[in-house]
Amino acid sequence: MAGRVHITSELARASYERLRMTAPFNRWPLPHGEKIAFHVTGDEDRYGHFVECRRWHFMRIAVSAVNVKNLHDLDMLLAHEMIHLYLHLRKFRGKKDHGKTFMKYARRICRTHGWKLEDF
Repeated sequence: MAGRVHITSELARASYERLRMTAPFNRWPLPHGEKIAFHVTGDEDRYGHFVECRRWHFMRIAVSAVNVKNLHDLDMLLAHEMIHLYLHLRKFRGKKDHGKTFMKYARRICRTHGWKLEDF
């Protein structure tokens, strides 16, 4: 089991950039990490989330330091939020956040990275 690490916004950005270089993300037109605000929260009710604010022209990925305790968890959380980001950039307007389209990408990512879908 991976040990606990101190999650920072800089670590989240670096992990995001590393994931962007791997399949399938390297084929997606995702923005560079400096275009996204990474925030570390103390949220206990979620692992993280993606938010886009059109009014202020920013995108943010938040990571809960309470629930994300190691690099494996951080990678899976970021990959999860990267799907949301990708669907958002493609202007996908599905009825459910984790519906059929989201799950198609989740299965592909988990297969590629050797993760269990039920953990994702």
